[in-house]
Amino acid sequence: MLDLLFEIELPQEQQESHISQNYKLLKRRDNKQKKELK
Repeated sequence: MLDLLFEIELPQEQQESHISQNYKLLKRRDNKQKKELK
């Protein structure tokens, strides 16, 4: 149980930057798909 807590307890900035990176990647892939659809 403690292990889980430690894994979740990432520094806040680190979590946010990780999330924003994923978001950027998703947006990029999204844009590619839209271009291919046209």
